Amino acid sequence: MDYSGELFGACGVALLCSVCLMIIGKMAGSVGGALKIGGIVVIFGVLLSLLASNINELQNAFSVIPDTNGYFARSFSLMLKALGIAVAGRLCADICRDCGENGIADGVEGVGRMAIFALCIPIISEILEYSAQVLGTGS
Repeated sequence: MDYSGELFGACGVALLCSVCLMIIGKMAGSVGGALKIGGIVVIFGVLLSLLASNINELQNAFSVIPDTNGYFARSFSLMLKALGIAVAGRLCADICRDCGENGIADGVEGVGRMAIFALCIPIISEILEYSAQVLGTGS
């Protein structure tokens, strides 16, 4: 599938917001923040629409793999959750940085990393259990 239209649309929105911010930001600084957030929301919407259109293709790709224990289904779900956390955390951190709050932005990114790590704990546990079974030390 060709997503160049969506990409050019997102780039157009970004450039339009940037030019408007240069012009309006100097005249009325309070409007600049709202314009910036509006542009980010529109671009984030384009990202979500691209992701939504590709989820079915990814699920079909995973469906051809024989999955007796549901491992690939859980991995796919984990991957999408981690992607969502990473994108949302980065978006929020960038907004905080644009507002001049670098400390808060670093905190948001740290929480996002820890949330992704917490998502991985069940998979890590399964790997350790399997390793113990292979080595003959587990039940």
